[in-house]
Amino acid sequence: MIGRRGAAWAPWLVSGTAVGLLCCAIVLHLATRDEAGATAADTLLFVVSCTCNVSAPLVGGLIARRLPASPYGWLLLAIGMGISLLAVLPTLRQAEILTYWIGAWLEGAVFLTLPSLMILVMLLFPDGRLPSRRWRWLPRMSVVLALLLAVALPFTRWEDDPAAASPWGLPATAANPPTSTPWALRGAVGMRLSELFDLGVFVLVVLATVAVGSILVRFRRAGPVVRQQLKWFLFAGALLVATVVPEATDVRIGDSVWPSVEAAAFGLMPIAVGIAILRYRLFEIDRVISRTVTYALLTAGLVGMYFVVVTLLRWAAAPVIGSSAPAVVLSTLAVAAAFRPVHRRVQAAVDRRFDRARYDAARAVDAFAVRLRDQIDLDELVTGLGQTVAATVAPTRIGVWLRRSPSGGG
Repeated sequence: MIGRRGAAWAPWLVSGTAVGLLCCAIVLHLATRDEAGATAADTLLFVVSCTCNVSAPLVGGLIARRLPASPYGWLLLAIGMGISLLAVLPTLRQAEILTYWIGAWLEGAVFLTLPSLMILVMLLFPDGRLPSRRWRWLPRMSVVLALLLAVALPFTRWEDDPAAASPWGLPATAANPPTSTPWALRGAVGMRLSELFDLGVFVLVVLATVAVGSILVRFRRAGPVVRQQLKWFLFAGALLVATVVPEATDVRIGDSVWPSVEAAAFGLMPIAVGIAILRYRLFEIDRVISRTVTYALLTAGLVGMYFVVVTLLRWAAAPVIGSSAPAVVLSTLAVAAAFRPVHRRVQAAVDRRFDRARYDAARAVDAFAVRLRDQIDLDELVTGLGQTVAATVAPTRIGVWLRRSPSGGG
């Protein structure tokens, strides 16, 4: 009995440890931010990132508790623990609890294990099995490569501050300067090892890209339920890519706003995996995608319309009244007036493509309403009602109850 209880509480123990590490990281960062010279933007990004990343250990603990045979809960717990260590280790360096090379070495080793874990997540989603036997080489190669890179890391020389590129934005300090490990190789051998190390990291990125292709292959072969599960995963992945691309191309808003949005998008990935694995509101994904695409297109269109109208009105009104304020006011009114009709048209067009079930259900209800105006035969009305309910709600059984009139007639 004790063994079973321990196994039942093990996921929550790991989850609680990961969340506790994230909380400790926030406390240590706030305590050392003045000595480290962290700005308000750095602190905001750190706190938002730690808060958003609690989703991985929490969702992982929930899945591992409810579905202990599924590898997904434990994979998310491992990812959550890795993220927590990546958050707390830089703060331990900042507080001078860890020597720089020890903290940076541990950070690098943990960071190198995350891609292999993500590859396993993509390959095993959503049923915990590989798409086919042909994919067995990929998880093996990624795990072996990550282990080799972790072993080679302490022997690699660091010419600069590798921890400065940490997503938590905590570079070395003057009191704890960047230094390589005592075992770092020097000379030509060290340079060649550094080149091989960079090549290994590149191969690991390529393997992760191949793992993304496995999801697309699985999607083409999947049934309706698995497709809905994959849609949740792909939707969250698309949101993450949409935030990473501006970050990679340096087209972003502010020093902390856009990285915070990126951290929030990353935190949505475990939530999407949890919804897909536990099948909670699984079939709502079509409506979620539809609404997201609708408001994205609507926002882009109205913003473009606003700037076009402002430009035209300024060009036309500036010579007459000498002020651009009326142009701004008229443009705002024009956009507000166009919102609802444009929203209806865009929503209908997007529903036809991404939320076909809802679109077809609305058409079936409209068609039945037309029949009600012209139909007087009771049997045909009952048949039409059953067909409409079957097309819109898809119940397992349909029954129609007809109340007798007070006069005793049919």
